[in-house]
Amino acid sequence: MRSWRPQNFVREGQLRGVDDDVINNAVLTAARLRQRSPVLPPIFSLGHLAWLVGASYELLRDVVSRYTVDPYRSFQIRKRPLPGQGKRFRRICVPDTFLMLTQKWIASNLLVRVPAHSASVAFSKGDRIVDAVQPHCESTWLIKMDVVNFFESIDERVVYRVFRRMGYQPLVSFELARLCTRIGAPTAARRGRRWNPIRNSESKISSYEAPRLGHLPQGAPTSPMLANLAVIEMDERLSEVAGKAGFVYSRYADDLAFSSRRQLDRKSCREVIASASAILDVFGFSVNSAKTSVRPPGSRKVLLGLNANSVQPRLSRELRDRLLRHRYFLLHPQIGPAKHAKRLGFDSTIGFKNHLFGLVAYAAQVEPGFAMVLKEDLAQISWPL
Repeated sequence: MRSWRPQNFVREGQLRGVDDDVINNAVLTAARLRQRSPVLPPIFSLGHLAWLVGASYELLRDVVSRYTVDPYRSFQIRKRPLPGQGKRFRRICVPDTFLMLTQKWIASNLLVRVPAHSASVAFSKGDRIVDAVQPHCESTWLIKMDVVNFFESIDERVVYRVFRRMGYQPLVSFELARLCTRIGAPTAARRGRRWNPIRNSESKISSYEAPRLGHLPQGAPTSPMLANLAVIEMDERLSEVAGKAGFVYSRYADDLAFSSRRQLDRKSCREVIASASAILDVFGFSVNSAKTSVRPPGSRKVLLGLNANSVQPRLSRELRDRLLRHRYFLLHPQIGPAKHAKRLGFDSTIGFKNHLFGLVAYAAQVEPGFAMVLKEDLAQISWPL
């Protein structure tokens, strides 16, 4: 979008016959925002946002008021099972078209311009999984921790504070937070006071009252970057804990990693885990103890699916072997793409082809040479239509 300039705004307002006091107040509001965040565009009201986005003000107002039928299409996808646990699922919530348009505008015009903490290595422009693993390569000790329901644990009040820190006015920040959050089902985790605050009978906008707080929905284009911005203080405190203990800390979404090249012991690792867990609790998160692990000296260290034992991140042995098996069966004269895809349970050969080339593209980020050889071999395959 074009850069906002007060001169153009004043001229346009005068041409439209807008009251001078209204114009001057808007210019003052924009100036205050620019003092804090020079790169962000002013948003004066929900109506102004609707105009900027090209969306219906009435539809946005309904979302903010929580009046509308849930504006998300919700479904579950299966997660990788953990030892000793049953089936696990991740809930994905895809916003309706008008809300998707609005959230994409917020993501590309606001959130992308605000940096996350340096320990955050996902969802920001230029982030690569290789760069997330690199600081932990050749470590002596590696601690891995996982946050339960990361996005869903961030409520709309936290999101509101993100927009307030940017410099937006209270009402606009509130409306932006509502547009980026969703009221989920009243699960056991959302029955406490945190999710059911005491209602304020003196609210200036009664239609904005809601019985429960919303949370970041996984599947909304705004959620990843908002999550990073919402936990900047948490990342800072975890970095401090890691530094004092001789560890390096990084976070890739809900995956936390602490590594050290020092000659430490398990007691030091347990202390880091305990301190990190306490900090997460303060910020409303829970640790998935089943996915917390400590990798000692001499052990095989895999982080985010990559091997971190060498100087540079490498593909895991499992992924390399899987890609080589695919190549073997695809090139086998008695098997080929159709039979191989069917045996793996894919509904179509095209679906398997997309899956395979996605894996190869991922491998190219980590080991370009290995991926190049695979691409040359796969180019020989005659894929059925």
